[in-house]
This record gives sequence, structure tokens and C-alpha cells, in this order.
Amino acid sequence: MLRKIVLILVTLFPVSVLASGWATENGSAQITSLQIEGGIVKVNFTATDSNDPDRCGNSGAVILQDDSKNGDRQYSALMAAKISKTPIRIWVSGCIDRWSTSFPKLWSVILTE
Repeated sequence: MLRKIVLILVTLFPVSVLASGWATENGSAQITSLQIEGGIVKVNFTATDSNDPDRCGNSGAVILQDDSKNGDRQYSALMAAKISKTPIRIWVSGCIDRWSTSFPKLWSVILTE
């Protein structure tokens, strides 16, 4: 009887699982634009292998929202990649809601050249 109650309670509560993963893994991503406003950086990119592992609804843009020193380093890397046209790899984890839609949250950026 207790098992049935636990099973019913578990099925009643939604479970949110973040998949995390590569938004682009093969190093083909080219930053097309950076939009900086309201404490966030929106990174628009093109890639041959765009992916949305958390099903946020966007596979050609990610959001950087991190006010720590690591966020500053990621922003610097993104600016360097944009200016030098260096391709990048992007790892995302979770979603951020902005502008009436949802974007993958940038976790890691790797300059590939």
C-alpha cells in the first residue's frame, strides 16, 4: 500500500531533468553576433552541427549569464573568437528565458584553432 502511495505522489510531481551537452561539438561554430544587455550576453552563431540538448527551443544562440570571474573569462574568449573569426565549441546546461523565448545557457566555450 505504501508503495502505491509513493508511486502516485512521484507521478503527480513534474520532474525536470537538465540534459546538458554540446550545442556544437565539431568546432564549426562561428559567432555571428554578440548582444550584451541587462547582465547577459546573447551569442548568435552558425554551425554545421547545431544542437539543443536541453530542448530550450533555440539551436543557433546561447546565453551567457555569469557575473563571476569565470563569466568575464568566457566573455573575453567569445569576444576574441568573434574578432579573430576563430571557430568555437559550445557546451550548454539548462535554459534561460529571455525575450519571450528560451535559450540554452552557456557553460563552456572552447576556441578550436
